[in-house]
Amino acid sequence: PAHLLLGMLAEQDQDYDDAAFHLQTVYEQYVDNNKHDDVDVRSLLRQLAHIEEQRHNIDSARDYLRLLSEHSNNDLNSIIDQAAFDLRHEHQDDAEEQLLHILHVDTPDNNAKQRAIHNLAWHYLHRDSAASAHRWLLEHLNLLDAQGLALATQLALANGEFQAAVSHIDAIPEPSLSVHHRRLRCRAYIGLGAFKRAEDDLRDIFALDESSEESANLLGECLAYQGKMDEALNILRRDSLGLVANDERLFLVACILLEAYGSEHCLNWLGHKPAHLVENIPLKRVFQEAYKDIWRDRDCGIASENDLLALPPFPHAIQRLATAFIEREQFQLASQSLMLAHSVAQDQNLNALRREIAGNCARFFKPLKHHALARRYAWESRNPWLMLRCLLWF
Repeated sequence: PAHLLLGMLAEQDQDYDDAAFHLQTVYEQYVDNNKHDDVDVRSLLRQLAHIEEQRHNIDSARDYLRLLSEHSNNDLNSIIDQAAFDLRHEHQDDAEEQLLHILHVDTPDNNAKQRAIHNLAWHYLHRDSAASAHRWLLEHLNLLDAQGLALATQLALANGEFQAAVSHIDAIPEPSLSVHHRRLRCRAYIGLGAFKRAEDDLRDIFALDESSEESANLLGECLAYQGKMDEALNILRRDSLGLVANDERLFLVACILLEAYGSEHCLNWLGHKPAHLVENIPLKRVFQEAYKDIWRDRDCGIASENDLLALPPFPHAIQRLATAFIEREQFQLASQSLMLAHSVAQDQNLNALRREIAGNCARFFKPLKHHALARRYAWESRNPWLMLRCLLWF
């Protein structure tokens, strides 16, 4: 029916009011036709429950789930739908107990068990932490299929457990190993510092589809971490990736340009994408706060110190952002940027750069009367003039 198609299209566009109108019309027609219409009523009710939940009509969503249970004779999947809903809203203890029970039910429906596992893992993630969810999955590794192992990998990555992430992907049988799984493993290799291993696999992955921004971004990031800036830029600015970069590629290229070539090249690149096409993400706020002429999106909000943590570990780029913050008298962001740049240089054993940044920190903190920080960085810079001045400052 036309209403069914229009409802599905509206849902894809996240126009939930329009989707609800069309799909409710389909359901009413189904009921009026004495339920003989050619409609998959269970899928329809599941969609309606989801849409009503998105519209914050919780009671209405619950009614549709009750109807779904009736039409499904309370099968495992309808029980999981109801339990997952309750996990998000109320009766969490009962819902958790139901889902845990399903894991021990003797059923050939492995998909139902996987759905129960995923819902429980996401529940533990949001209730506790990525570490908690990952620990719980480790207790049920023998039940996980390829999708479950991928979820375990993502949780391990979020928790910085890179070797565990590699092990999870290695456990996926070869016929089920997808490009997505291989990219996750490469992300783990990068976390372990095994850049060459990640690069080799990422080159093979990118060769399979040179229009994939996700593959290009990860390969470009891997190359940049090895100091292969120009090669990374060549990958990330290929015509095959499209004229308008997604936000991840946009800011990765911007940060590489800022690290290798300075502010002018970085700003020219960012200027190619209008502000309204860029999502309100941390790096957008950071660059807009540092360079007032790049975008003037008043809805973007003010950059915070936490937003700086989204920057890749490029010490020159971070130090140049600090300089831009100082010029705009954003002293709190400037101080955090300088200390972050110093920390990155230290982590990468860039001793000359670390001492240079330490000197800049000392010069910055002294006028702000942060005497202890100024003294610390002055001595760490090993700059004789700064060390002498340090003795006179206090």
